[in-house]
Parts: sequence; structure tokens; C-alpha cells
Amino acid sequence: MITYLLHCSVLAHSLTNLLTYLLTVKVCAARVGAGGGRRFDAKEATRLRLINARESADLANAFVSPKFMTAMYDFNTKRKKTQIATFFMVAKATLPLWKPADVTPNPTN
Repeated sequence: MITYLLHCSVLAHSLTNLLTYLLTVKVCAARVGAGGGRRFDAKEATRLRLINARESADLANAFVSPKFMTAMYDFNTKRKKTQIATFFMVAKATLPLWKPADVTPNPTN
């Protein structure tokens, strides 16, 4: 009897989760269908734009950093991918010759 009640409880919980999911999908589909999405006031939109710009610049700069080149070299060496490892070794060695200027955050895009 306890096992039966436990199974019923799990089933009821699963059914509740499924219904919640289906309702969420329906609400989202209605919003997208109506041309709407998430909406923010101007202050929040500006804050999010600044965060995105800063994170994008940080990520772009990280891809051409010596630390990243070394990590990629080590990663590919461990996996015996010598051609790719050599690429990152040469890229790091010649970095002063080709490294672009650091990207600065541009929140207007």
C-alpha cells in the first residue's frame, strides 16, 4: 500500500511538472507569436547592454592572450594533437607580431 501511494505521489509530481512545462511553453509561444519577448525598462536595458559589451570585450581579449594560447597548447598536447598544439605554440611565440589591439567595450551596438 505504501509503495502504491509512493508511486501515486511520484506520478502526481511528474504530472504537475509536465503541466507546468506545457503551460510555460504555451505562454512563451503566445508571446513569440505576438511579436513580443522579454521586455525591460530603459535603465535595465542599458545595464544589460553594458554588461554584455564588457563581457564580449573580455572574451575577445582572452582569445588572443598568452594564457589562452598556453592552455590550448597544453590541452592539445595531452590529447596528442600535435599539429593543433604546434599551431598554438607558434601563435603564442609570434603573438607580439600579430596581436590586435585590445577590444574595448562598446555598449552602443
